[in-house]
Amino acid sequence: MQGAIHLGISLDSQSIYTYTSDAAGHERLRAQEPLSSNSASLLDTLKRLVNKSRIQFGELKALTLSCSEYFTASNSLHQPSPEQLANALSQTFTIECQLVSHSQAAAMHVSAHHQRLLSVSLGDSCGLALFENGKLRPSRLCETWAHSELPGFDWLVDGLTPVCRCSSEHCIEQFLSVGGIERQYHQIVLQDKPLAVIFAGVANAVPTDTRVYRTFIDQLARSLAKPITELMPETLLLSGDVVCHGRINDDLLVALSRYIDVSLLPDSITLSSDAFAFAQGAALFSEKNHNNRFLSIR
Repeated sequence: MQGAIHLGISLDSQSIYTYTSDAAGHERLRAQEPLSSNSASLLDTLKRLVNKSRIQFGELKALTLSCSEYFTASNSLHQPSPEQLANALSQTFTIECQLVSHSQAAAMHVSAHHQRLLSVSLGDSCGLALFENGKLRPSRLCETWAHSELPGFDWLVDGLTPVCRCSSEHCIEQFLSVGGIERQYHQIVLQDKPLAVIFAGVANAVPTDTRVYRTFIDQLARSLAKPITELMPETLLLSGDVVCHGRINDDLLVALSRYIDVSLLPDSITLSSDAFAFAQGAALFSEKNHNNRFLSIR
């Protein structure tokens, strides 16, 4: 028997993920596709994935698109903006497609249980989102964070960077994203190594891997010192491919204590590294929005 469904879609620079849940919030379907190389094929793929869930499970009641912050500053002429994608999906399925970032989608998993939460997504890009009592609180600091300059930048410690895709230099994203960490490793040894292998080397006390990891943790602490001091979250939520290292919470809090007063240190938690976490968060957003329980503070 078919019923109402809520659908969450997440996009990053490599893949499309969809997560379908029923009216009771139970998972019905997960799907993954590579990111299409041009605007028309990307939109066609999204429509096909949405239609697949509608045909199998019933009427689409709510739809949310979670885009990696990578798309926010992208200068690509081949990909539509997140807003264009959301508008196209809204027109196709005659239902409003909500648009959120990965940091916002991640917070949907836990925000209702934390009074003041700062969500930090670290993957192919970086993002911040502030939630208060389960409600999104818009913040200019969060919106501009990833493409502001790394605090205390020192090329002797942090290395040299190319001009960012946003046309600025020394952006936080260039150091804290997957590509940023891998680039810093390459600058030291002139060899490539995937992030997962670098972090595995930390567990095995490989000197170069450990050096890159410690530099990253310090850069993350410097980057979060201002948001934590100004926004004063009680909880810090870390999500994305970069947070797969088991000690990151403890190591980050130690590093943060060098830059902010200990009394301001928030509790730190890590979201599961499940590849569908952001799509599921978007589906939770759809469910909350459909039930009129999600309201942004304007």
